[in-house]
Amino acid sequence: MAGQEDGKKLQITIFGLLKTYNFHVAKTAAETLQQNDPIKFENLEINGLLECDWHEFITTKKKEIKEEFWGFNDDTVVFVNGEVLGSTGVFVAWATKNFDYEDYRPLPLYEAMACEAYKDRFENAKHDFVYMDVTINDESAGKLVFELYTDICPKTCQNFRELCSSTHQREDGSALTYKNTLFHRILKGGWVQAGDVIDGSGANTESIYGPVFEDENFSVHHDRRGILGMANKGRHTNGSQFYITLSPAKWMDTKFVAFGRLVEGNTTLMTLEAQKTYNERPTVFCRIADSGIYKAD
Repeated sequence: MAGQEDGKKLQITIFGLLKTYNFHVAKTAAETLQQNDPIKFENLEINGLLECDWHEFITTKKKEIKEEFWGFNDDTVVFVNGEVLGSTGVFVAWATKNFDYEDYRPLPLYEAMACEAYKDRFENAKHDFVYMDVTINDESAGKLVFELYTDICPKTCQNFRELCSSTHQREDGSALTYKNTLFHRILKGGWVQAGDVIDGSGANTESIYGPVFEDENFSVHHDRRGILGMANKGRHTNGSQFYITLSPAKWMDTKFVAFGRLVEGNTTLMTLEAQKTYNERPTVFCRIADSGIYKAD
């Protein structure tokens, strides 16, 4: 890799998991190199990603680059002039050897930086975030965190948000909620489906506006894994049932209203996808044990 003496400008590009200290070690090193030599390191591109975006990015890169990069399993990757340099450790060693970089900061500082950046990402976002704690046969399977596109589908998002937070009551005083309901349908490579708030059979749906409500719009496309949308039984029959895509599904774009995406919980979604099914129904209890408004710790 190019050293300090060749005089060539170097473009450093970093992609990493925002909530990990490794990403912030690499980010700090790159920013320090630029401060020390703003001409050589004129351009930095630093991308801190949430879990699902990171998974999608690194999976795509592995397919593009292949070769030795296929086995890459760190949470941060650094490119120099478009070529893969490697992990945070490789980058820091390269910066130390070629540019006398010194990292004197203690690990707890980087951990605090990671925590603060993660919280800021959610607090400064223009969208709402909700979570679901998932169990499989009453054993924790992790958390799903969704970003709701409240600016695009405000009515649909309000319905989903209130079902997550249990703030809407039926006429009989009972809460209309996703808590303790089931994922009742899993189509491997297609989607997982949940939200029957009546009996978990998959035959029922109910919204905060009444039995069903209209299709708000079809602005959000099903162009990736993790798209969140309303399941229906035809046009204008949205209620409480929802799905999460497991792969792009363009055919759904004008048939189902998508209104958000999964941002954290890729491993949890993979666990759900891996469950055995009979007639598309999981053979174990996949349950939403808890749900609500997401606040990053």
